[in-house]
Formats: sequence, structure tokens, C-alpha cells
Amino acid sequence: MTVAIDTLAPPAAQLSPLEWARRNLFDGWWNATLTLASTAFLAVMLTGIARWAAGAHWAVVIDNPRLWAVGLLPLEFLPRAWWAAGLVLAAAVLTGIGVRRRVAGRVLGALWAATGAAIVILFWAVRLDQIGGLYLTLLLAAVAITGSFPVGVLVGIGRVSRLPVIRLFCTAYIEIIRGVPLITVLLWFSIFFTLVSGDALTKVQRAII
Repeated sequence: MTVAIDTLAPPAAQLSPLEWARRNLFDGWWNATLTLASTAFLAVMLTGIARWAAGAHWAVVIDNPRLWAVGLLPLEFLPRAWWAAGLVLAAAVLTGIGVRRRVAGRVLGALWAATGAAIVILFWAVRLDQIGGLYLTLLLAAVAITGSFPVGVLVGIGRVSRLPVIRLFCTAYIEIIRGVPLITVLLWFSIFFTLVSGDALTKVQRAII
């Protein structure tokens, strides 16, 4: 009985930095021209950014760390914000350690679920319109990612459905959401929900929806 054995190619030799640059950046006059033009463009852009950074008024940022971090959050709730940030940082560090040591996914999921529950308890007495700055951005991102993931999975499955009605609806939904600018969607939902609910929903709740 004969057994077919695949012949493996020898491993590629490790290239020196000069050899890599010659093969990838200066392989012919066209690649060399693109490389030099791109380098010149980046040099001009970085020079402009450096000049702007040197002349910018950074005191506005340095003197107001609380404003850009938590917005107009009342002072009595400020320790809660730092506790929440510490919990997220600790959970991220433990997740990194757990991934390296191949801890079960359900354990890491329980860790983040407990972290999220603790943050909700910490901010239970804080109104959404009192949160601002970086905290508000992270809140909107976390809620949007958590809420949109199952919707995205369902719409993605519906797009390959054998039922024409479901497939066409999901395809139209995906193309509309992809084609319309996000700022337009935000403004439309903000105005629409204001007309429907009046002041029942805050600006943050309308943005989340």
C-alpha cells in the first residue's frame, strides 16, 4: 500500500530590515515613487501636527480633568465614578490573566456580569443627564454594543434566510443602516422620540435608543 506524503516547502529565510524594505517598499520605480511620496506626505502632516501641538493651549485640558472625564457629575457622586473605573480596570486585568491561563469563558463572563452589576448599583442614584465626558461616551458605547450584538446576529441570519420576505427585509435594513450617516440617524431618532414622548425620555436615553 502506498501512502501519499505532502512535500513541505522549506521555511522562508528571515529577511534583514534592508532586504525587507527593498522587496516591499522599493521593488521597482513605481513602488519607490509611492514610498517616497507617502513619506514626504507623512512628514508634512506630522510636522503640522507637531507645530499645532506645540502652540495649542493645553491648559484647558490640564486644568479641567474632571470636566472631560465625568462632565458635570455632582461632587458627592465622584467617588462612585472612580470606584467604577477601578472595577473595570481590575476586570480587564483579570480577564487578560485568565485568557493567558485559559480560564473557562463562563468564568470570565461571570466576572464581567458581576462588574456590570456592581457599576449599576454604584450609579443607581445618579441620573443619566448628570453623566458626561468620557464616562458618557463609554456608557453609550457599552450599551450600544451590548444591545446591538443580538440584533446584528439576528439580522445577519435573516439575510441568508430561505424565506424571501425575511431575507429582503433584513437586506434592506442592513443597507439602509450602512448607507445613512450615523449623525443623521441620531438626529432623526432624537427629534422623533421628542415628538412622540415629549420630555419622558432624556437626551441620553434617546441617543441609546
